[in-house]
Amino acid sequence: MSSTDPLNKTVDYLHQLRGSILPIDAVAYSQRHGHILTVDAQALRLWSMRKELAMVPRAPGSAMPVALHRLEDIDIYLLVLGGTKAPESGDSNGGEGEGEGEGAGDAVID
Repeated sequence: MSSTDPLNKTVDYLHQLRGSILPIDAVAYSQRHGHILTVDAQALRLWSMRKELAMVPRAPGSAMPVALHRLEDIDIYLLVLGGTKAPESGDSNGGEGEGEGEGAGDAVID
């Protein structure tokens, strides 16, 4: 049941994103394009309502996402990553080795 009242909207789509078996860390939706951007441990993925459109791999051991936003006015997505790298399996110091840690760079997209 759909309503014309914007505060009384219902879900129009229920869609399973098939492209990764990993949990989604962050998600943002573009009303302008009808696209969804997701972030998981391996990649940033851009989706239409039907399929995955694009995928950009994340750097191994990159920092965890803190926030993902869609800025419609300037037509971009904004991904904010934490200041420390994600802990790697078997890493007892939380991923902070030489040259890593607070303020370390994280190249995700060129």
